[in-house]
Amino acid sequence: MNNGHTYHRIGFSHQEDFVFVSPGEIIFIQSIHNNCLVYSTLQKSPFIIFISLQEVINRIPEVYFCRVHKSFIVSLEHIKKMNKEKTRLFYQDNKIVPIGRSYLQPFLEKVIMLR
Repeated sequence: MNNGHTYHRIGFSHQEDFVFVSPGEIIFIQSIHNNCLVYSTLQKSPFIIFISLQEVINRIPEVYFCRVHKSFIVSLEHIKKMNKEKTRLFYQDNKIVPIGRSYLQPFLEKVIMLR
């Protein structure tokens, strides 16, 4: 996931601490109200961070991530497959992320550009 770019760990406020993750460790991020759940390769359960999805978008390297729904940002690196109808993405451990209609075309264009 390097492609000549160096990305440092990203710090997120989590409970009374900060959690630091590398962009490559993030599978996807789900917005819940004004907070987010981060699904990572480091933990079986997601951890909650106390910032909005827009703030997350501002912190992560956009070359490896894409917003696919009003409530989801996904890592392009960790996608296992997409259904034929192009409405869902599948990740490890049977995790499923919906694709919103208005986000489908930009997502497909980004995936094609990474080939």
